[in-house]
Amino acid sequence: MPGDGSSGRSWVGRSVPRVEDARHLTGRGMFVDDIERPRMLYAAFARSSFGAACVERVSVEDALEVPGVERVITRSDLEDVPGLRPVLHRPEFVGVDMPLLSGERVRHAGEPVALVLADSPHAAEDGADAMAVEYERQETVVSLDAALAEGARTVHEDMQDNVMVDVRSSDDSGVDEAFERAAVVVEATFETGRLAAVPMEGRGCLAEWDGREDKLVLHTSTQVPHIVRTALAEVLEIPQQRIRVVAPDVGGGFGQKCVVSREELLVAIAAQRLERPVKWTEDRQENLTASFHGHEQRYETSAAFDEEGKLLALEADILCDVGAYSCYPFTCGVEPLMAATEMPGPYRLERYRSRARAVATNKVPMAPYRGVSRPQFTFAMERLMQKAAKRLGMDAVEIRRRNLISADEFPYESPTGVVYDPGSYIESLEKCAGALDFPAWKERQEEARREGRLIGLGFSCFAERTGYGTRAFALRKMAITPGLDNAHVRMDPSGNVAVAVGTCGHGQGHQTTLAQIVADELKKAAALLAERIKEVASHLLEAAPGDLEIEDGRVSVSGSPERYVGVPEVARAAYLEAQRLPEGEAGSLEASAGFDPPGTFSNATHGVVVEIDPETGNVRIERYVVAEDCGVMINPMIVEGQVRGGVAQGIAAALYEQLIYDDEGQLVTSTLMDYLVPTAMEIPPVEILHLETPCEYTETGAKGVGEGGTMGAPAAVASAVADALSHLDVKIDRLPITPDLLRAAIRDSRAREGNLS
Repeated sequence: MPGDGSSGRSWVGRSVPRVEDARHLTGRGMFVDDIERPRMLYAAFARSSFGAACVERVSVEDALEVPGVERVITRSDLEDVPGLRPVLHRPEFVGVDMPLLSGERVRHAGEPVALVLADSPHAAEDGADAMAVEYERQETVVSLDAALAEGARTVHEDMQDNVMVDVRSSDDSGVDEAFERAAVVVEATFETGRLAAVPMEGRGCLAEWDGREDKLVLHTSTQVPHIVRTALAEVLEIPQQRIRVVAPDVGGGFGQKCVVSREELLVAIAAQRLERPVKWTEDRQENLTASFHGHEQRYETSAAFDEEGKLLALEADILCDVGAYSCYPFTCGVEPLMAATEMPGPYRLERYRSRARAVATNKVPMAPYRGVSRPQFTFAMERLMQKAAKRLGMDAVEIRRRNLISADEFPYESPTGVVYDPGSYIESLEKCAGALDFPAWKERQEEARREGRLIGLGFSCFAERTGYGTRAFALRKMAITPGLDNAHVRMDPSGNVAVAVGTCGHGQGHQTTLAQIVADELKKAAALLAERIKEVASHLLEAAPGDLEIEDGRVSVSGSPERYVGVPEVARAAYLEAQRLPEGEAGSLEASAGFDPPGTFSNATHGVVVEIDPETGNVRIERYVVAEDCGVMINPMIVEGQVRGGVAQGIAAALYEQLIYDDEGQLVTSTLMDYLVPTAMEIPPVEILHLETPCEYTETGAKGVGEGGTMGAPAAVASAVADALSHLDVKIDRLPITPDLLRAAIRDSRAREGNLS
């Protein structure tokens, strides 16, 4: 790709180095914890140590005696402050309040009970430790089975049961008919473990109240500053124009920071009441035990195939453990609704029946962690394909090829009503399989088995829906419907351009890619600004605006490049030399535009080769290949960085990471000694192959790419492990695939066969 900055070449498509990286690599980044203010107070939270309990008494006296502690806020101080209540406007949804501080009951370990404010972070933590809280413990509900059991205690007293969302697809009698005529029916239950986002920077915020103008400024490590502002306005009953939310550099979010946290609201309330700056920064243990989780799900599935391997029908009963509360604003419905709607993925399917439920438990609430159910249902779909291929005597590539949506079927509408725009599903599969020399795989695998080695090859095909506009989000019937973005472009008197967009970057390189887009005048607002520049320049050049063109910082007359004026001169005339222009033409050079996409689909195939040590259960990834299609790549280097980062998170979910609660609702994996985040030693090099199917709905032809790596990797790794053990009676239907479980499964399988070698 061209990348030398030569004139006349498009900026889109170049691997331009990220402009954000320089400040991060030289220690000049500005994160929330770097911000200091005079007279600042530091916040710490006293949190419940029980998974479920009634709060009998909260005493602040001991905390106030800690040197440096200045104030303690409890639920009794917030009687006039409502909790967070995210809403879905649908009858299947049960809404519950998330109290900012618990007063009568706690519903998960780590729930905040009191806010301690002190003159140093250490004093605040000491004060939180000194809080005296008496509890009456209750029975905890910590698993899907326990929550759904007959007579189970409800997490919320005013609920009839523990189901917060229960969505069923319209009944289709054709599903039953398809199963009756199927040559092969595959039935399986798939489970995925609970995960934490583990951003490099935990959550943190700093609130300042301007009593003179009654304005609030909140600096917060968030992915959604506009939504945070909306929540603050609702809870504090302040007009939005008197609230400013600033997202400085953000050290990773992955969905954990795309929702509004109680801590952000409480810190703002404290700053308003005390009229002093208040800052809170969570530590790693707090991030694991009290922040939002994701992805704990179970899929009970049945798939019908004909004798040629064609998928005839699919049934799925989807259960999502969403913890104790709904997240704001997406609610607990975000995971089950996503799963039920998009589960068929890239596969052609006519008959589909689903039920999807969000189930409350005494655990930390979930947030839309990277991928939002798509890693989970991709895992289920790919393993169903693999199981069916084995039953039918087909190979892993052929069964997928026969079921993937082909180029001549676009636009394709799924049985759930989702419309897929053109992609390269079959092409990406073949490109990935070719890179891994799939035709020679079986011979290689058999030779390895003769040597006593267990190697496997797995594939994962998926479609990544991106560009969710308001039309897509509105189908969920949220009280707040995101999806619309706006851009404002302004040229200053010196000819420099500033771009303001609603999208908040938090590590993806937006500052670089948006600059590339604007430089090519491909963003709507930038194109409008270009027209405004031509209007002003037309008077300076005495030519019609339609006869002008902008290139290399000049506005020239088409066909007469010697007649030109520099863009900075145009800007100076517009702002500072009104006498050079007709009356009414002087003024600012700026333009605004909105963008509300109908949605598009990226796609990819992941292929991975693994080797399993049967004695230790360790899985080593030998090779990892991604063939991806995200349309036109604005910056290929950034695209590949997103893919590699996503693959790393997906491998982590497949083999290492899992949050585990005991029967009392205590998180037993509460440090990074227990919650196993892989290092660079465990993540292999990722080979990335590109295809390009331009999007018809974006002016650049680009599609989204941020979640695809995470979506495809768990299924690919699980399929590879299952392939390595295909000659043994071992189920690989649960993630993560930990060494102890894998070793025991191999041992048990060999014992059943009478082969202990």
